[in-house]
Amino acid sequence: MNSLSVKPDKCAILQETVNQIRRIKQQEASGGGGELQQSEVSSSKPTILGSDVLGPLLLEALDGFLFVVNTEGRIEFVSENVSSFLQYGQGELDGTSIYNILHHGDHGRFSSNLLPMSLGANGLGWTEAGGKSRSFQCRFLLRPPDAAAPEEKRVTPLYENMHISAIFLPYPNGGTAGSGDDSGADSG
Repeated sequence: MNSLSVKPDKCAILQETVNQIRRIKQQEASGGGGELQQSEVSSSKPTILGSDVLGPLLLEALDGFLFVVNTEGRIEFVSENVSSFLQYGQGELDGTSIYNILHHGDHGRFSSNLLPMSLGANGLGWTEAGGKSRSFQCRFLLRPPDAAAPEEKRVTPLYENMHISAIFLPYPNGGTAGSGDDSGADSG
């Protein structure tokens, strides 16, 4: 991604975005690290666009949204623009199970793409034979417009078929279980 003459692939863009989000969360969790660390370090290259601007631009360019799922299937992060694709608000999905919004027929496909990578042959991480990324299709539940209506008055659920580009990364604190699925879902 360092060369401007080469167009980065979606997985590389998603991986860099996830890395940026994790760095920001780590900095917030550690309290910022003092006054010097409150702003950009003087020895670092100045960025043209701040990460608060760059992230949404990347997601718009990719025509997708980003979600981070741990090995238990819990959504740890979802980008704001998820509402453009699934009609759910960001807060509605944070901390919930990914399986709540996946079609029941796709649970096995999602699990088989999530779990083998996180456990690996030795139980300490994914195997290199499978690689660190996967690409597959799943159907996601669209939030019904009448979600607050009584259950007997709800309409048949609608699903959107989406392409998932998954990148598997270990937890930043050095955990051995891996973080599971750092996925970007593209509409389609």
